[in-house]
Amino acid sequence: MSPPQRLAPSPTLAPTTPINPTEATTVAVLAFLLTTTQAPTGPTSSANFHHPDGEVGIDPKHKRIVKFVGRVGFMAKAIIYGVLGGLLLRVAAGHGNVDSSPQGVFLLVGDNPVGIPLLIALAACIALYCTWRWWEAFTGQGSDAEYSKKKNFFRYRVSPFVSGAVYAAYDYYVIRTILTAPSERTTESGSETTRSSFPDSWASSGVAGKIGVGFLGCLFLVATLTQWQVVAMGSFKRELYQDKLKRKWLRWLVHGLGYIGFLARGFLFLLVSVLLFRTLANSGGAEFADKQHSITGKAILTMSEEWWGRTILCLVGIGLCLYACFAALNTVFKIYPTPPNSRKPAVDEDKAKEEQEKASSDATEINRQR
Repeated sequence: MSPPQRLAPSPTLAPTTPINPTEATTVAVLAFLLTTTQAPTGPTSSANFHHPDGEVGIDPKHKRIVKFVGRVGFMAKAIIYGVLGGLLLRVAAGHGNVDSSPQGVFLLVGDNPVGIPLLIALAACIALYCTWRWWEAFTGQGSDAEYSKKKNFFRYRVSPFVSGAVYAAYDYYVIRTILTAPSERTTESGSETTRSSFPDSWASSGVAGKIGVGFLGCLFLVATLTQWQVVAMGSFKRELYQDKLKRKWLRWLVHGLGYIGFLARGFLFLLVSVLLFRTLANSGGAEFADKQHSITGKAILTMSEEWWGRTILCLVGIGLCLYACFAALNTVFKIYPTPPNSRKPAVDEDKAKEEQEKASSDATEINRQR
């Protein structure tokens, strides 16, 4: 009988160090940035791709004009979000009962000695932004051969059309601000361009009004999720000239500003959505009856009543300022017109047939002349 074997002593385990939540969060954020700020590879990293006959979108001969109006429009967007972010920071710091909304931005810009010329220039730039969005919407620019017709319709026709309509409304407020007497323009107490009892008046006007407020609340909630989906997917990177972002620090800067900016925009839309649902729950009660501010301004002022709300407003304000920087950089790094995500344009068969027949006709005419 063999002697019993001795078991090796088990190694002494070193005492475990508790995980620091701050360090763990920092590592997770850095890992996320490392995986999301890499330049896209393959055909999606370039603006140069095959353009088949019958391609859905803007006529190639107009692309230079589209590039110009798009770039100027994005500069207007940068100004709006930059000043809006500053207004949010001002409210978060407890300085003034300002209307922190795009309408409040226009009032602030107009409330200085050279305000009217600035507003006229801003109105022209916003008009160009609307032109770019609607031009792409009506032509279906960016439609992807790998997407269904339904997805292309909503993404490359409905979405840019709605975006253009929103900025057309902003342009309307700019023009009204220009036409308003200086004595009636003030960012502290509101003016005729911002005073509104909405959404309180709707919520207290009956079933139809309540349905309208609830519907708008859902729309802003969808807008929130849309912005956050862009953050999660990083889809905005496919609309940038990645060959201009080969330097790692520059790529990190532009992509990082995009992630933070879209995240902040999502939170801004969420604040408006919460205000709408909160107003609906209280049926437009007196506590929400504020006729001095626009709907976005009301949502922000509601948040400023608590310390945690002011903290959120401060973070969102910083995020919107960073988004303004990203929008300004889009004048250099964004591809105009908007390219299809896969770089495979959708094809209109009727249009392709017409172009092929025209090319054949032109070739025949050339041969005759020879």
